[in-house]
Amino acid sequence: MFINRLVTVRHLVGLGLLVASLTIYLSTLAPTLTWRNIGSDGGDLIAASYNLGIPHPPGYPAYILLLKIFASLVPIGSFAFRANLFSALLGATAVVLLYYTVLFLLEYLGETVQSGKQGSRLAIQPLPASLRHLVAAFAAVAFAFSPVFWSQATITEVYTLNACLASALIFVAVRTGLPYKRVPLDNDSQRKALKGISLSAFLLGLAMGNHMTILLLAPFLFLWYGLALGWRRVLHPYPVVALLVGLSVYLYLPVRASQTPPINWGNADNLKGFLWMITAAPYRDYLFTLPLSHLPQRIASWADLFFRQFNVLGVFLGLLGSLYLWRVLPRLLLMTAGFAIALTMYSLVYYTRDSFVYLIPAFYIFALWMGLGLVWLLHSALPLVIRGKAYLGKVRYTIALTGVALIAIPGASLLLNYSSLDLSGDHEASSYSQELFRSLPAKSLVFAWSEKDVFGLWYMRYVEEKESDITVVSVRLLQFDWYWDNLRIRYPERVPEEAPEDVVSRVMAIAEFNTGRVPVYVTYKDRGLGERFKLVAEGKVYRVE
Repeated sequence: MFINRLVTVRHLVGLGLLVASLTIYLSTLAPTLTWRNIGSDGGDLIAASYNLGIPHPPGYPAYILLLKIFASLVPIGSFAFRANLFSALLGATAVVLLYYTVLFLLEYLGETVQSGKQGSRLAIQPLPASLRHLVAAFAAVAFAFSPVFWSQATITEVYTLNACLASALIFVAVRTGLPYKRVPLDNDSQRKALKGISLSAFLLGLAMGNHMTILLLAPFLFLWYGLALGWRRVLHPYPVVALLVGLSVYLYLPVRASQTPPINWGNADNLKGFLWMITAAPYRDYLFTLPLSHLPQRIASWADLFFRQFNVLGVFLGLLGSLYLWRVLPRLLLMTAGFAIALTMYSLVYYTRDSFVYLIPAFYIFALWMGLGLVWLLHSALPLVIRGKAYLGKVRYTIALTGVALIAIPGASLLLNYSSLDLSGDHEASSYSQELFRSLPAKSLVFAWSEKDVFGLWYMRYVEEKESDITVVSVRLLQFDWYWDNLRIRYPERVPEEAPEDVVSRVMAIAEFNTGRVPVYVTYKDRGLGERFKLVAEGKVYRVE
């Protein structure tokens, strides 16, 4: 019986979506370390996960642990390839969850109309199963091939895990919070409601262990469950405990920091370092620093970004779906639109070059609206076709229109963006990092400045060439005392005991301490070192003499 339930049309379509999206992601997957698609953090994340270390704030403990588990269970190719593969699988999973969410909503709305519970004047008539599956698949595929999301499904980054967990939270919320009518507090309904709320709380805590922007969903989830199921259930001890269990993933930071792994940002084994990490202290200055004069241009860029994800037809369907949701399920619109708007506002005022990727869950929500908008359009724009008895007799017209939407939105995105998003032949970052690292003689010390150089060298030193005796020093991290302390612990023979006050003096101190004892190099033209030492170009680096 279990097999019969599993092999149903809905699950076959879900499996088909998983395979189709994963196939496209794999065909465009970066084969190793990459800088493309805002992926320069990849070397840091890969090296941290490989060594169970701690990458840049806020540390991403959920991502680091899950990637380590996945890479251990799937020993295919290099660790960098497995990290990219992990992103692809998470992306495909988010696509399938969107399909099931839209499918459930269509089924729920149809049942609502039939029972006359609410909104029958405005809701759609029940759809044939084939059309429900097709519309839900349309929304999922539209999201799957939206360029920004697709770009993150082929590299090592935390954003497909963020999308996957956000989609799981919305799916569980919809399945648990509908219908709005509060069921009696008998034992069975109490258990079901508490299970759903507790699962959401756990997923929220786990998601916070990956990317803190998921916090923007928390107040809307709280309102959703409180209004739909009652505050007694939301404030029950079970969801609170479940949230703490999810958040317990952050215990990884002090536990591993105390063991001084090679990648150990922040020294999180003490309260000061732990708070520095989880609050992303070095990046707080980027928040609310957008000049007001730049705001109109940034808003225009973000609007253009939405159009580039789904084109004009997709934006029209999404807006139509949000209007429809407002009329039949306003609380669901409050949760989804509230989260999407909060994300958009945050990404607008967070003044970095890559903050647009925070919008991926908003694109997910918009794709959900697109599915509902398409259904409403089918009923509103074809009154002669889908009215009463004529509806069931001419389903082929609605299927044809849905097919047109599939071609016009995700199909067009696939054709237009495949070439630019294809990273299957991208070896630039890997080749550069290998050439740079392998040009250095044994026991040498190298100062690196840019993220590309530092993270690429970390990847080579702590993943590909872990037996190497080369010391990699990040110049920009020398501003932090914790980094000097870490260098002292790992390389006491390379770093003086006394730490000077400023970065320039620290670079000079390490250079003077090692020059004449081991080969010293820099990956950039350092003016301060150039005044005191002779810098001799050797390939991609300069030798300090």
